[in-house]
Amino acid sequence: MAAILTLLLEFSILSIIKNGKTLEVANITASIMILVFSLSFFFTLSRSDRINPLFKSALELGYLFRVAIIYFDIFGQNIYTLPNTVGDATVFYREAKNIALAINTGTTLPGARGVFPLIMGRIFAIIGSNRLFGQFLSMLCSVVALVFFAYSLNELNIGIDIKEKVFKIVCWL
Repeated sequence: MAAILTLLLEFSILSIIKNGKTLEVANITASIMILVFSLSFFFTLSRSDRINPLFKSALELGYLFRVAIIYFDIFGQNIYTLPNTVGDATVFYREAKNIALAINTGTTLPGARGVFPLIMGRIFAIIGSNRLFGQFLSMLCSVVALVFFAYSLNELNIGIDIKEKVFKIVCWL
């Protein structure tokens, strides 16, 4: 619950920053928001009774792995370009940013490739655009899916060692 409240508070702070008449949010601001949310997420995870303790460490490592990939994708492209990141991530971010700009200026919404840029564009219109934070929000969807997968694994009548191995593999995917 603390993680959700932290994310809502961050959205509020970012919307206040955005109302300073800038659509762009600095990477340092996004990094601070990611750090604060991460601390809140780990605190929430450590206090949770619903998630099996065997799954918590895999979930934490999977979360950290995803955050590291996001940072490497954005800041490490001159070292190595991750597969499919230049095309998809760039196009979807550019479309979402254009939609946010159109919403804020009151112009006609440009065409988009599917629902994702429309949703992200509406979020960017509220909190401002930043590719780092946008990819982080997308990554949080996969973390929510992992949490629900952990809940589901707890309900299965199979050995705990098999549950743990399966969850670790899924966390790394």
